[in-house]
Amino acid sequence: TELLYLIKKQAPIESIREVFKRGEGLDLEVKDEHLSQELSKYVKIKLKNSISEKEIKEILRFIREYDLRIDLWEVQNLVWERRREIKDTEIFELLELSFSP
Repeated sequence: TELLYLIKKQAPIESIREVFKRGEGLDLEVKDEHLSQELSKYVKIKLKNSISEKEIKEILRFIREYDLRIDLWEVQNLVWERRREIKDTEIFELLELSFSP
């Protein structure tokens, strides 16, 4: 419940990661479909709000670190639309997009 609350209120990724780790440490199932949908919304909203490249990377690293199965199609499109603005190529790698600025 706390995890979903943090995601819905667009909390910093560090707070979400902390609760996620705690849940896993207690052997709670934290990788369900509803969570995946909410995380997908979280990432899209963050990108639409033009967060920093550092924040984008941290979110994408978190998703990859925990092998979270979320739909990144719209996120990839949003990043692609901003591709000329984005300087950090790791973002493209984390989204499996090939682009050389």
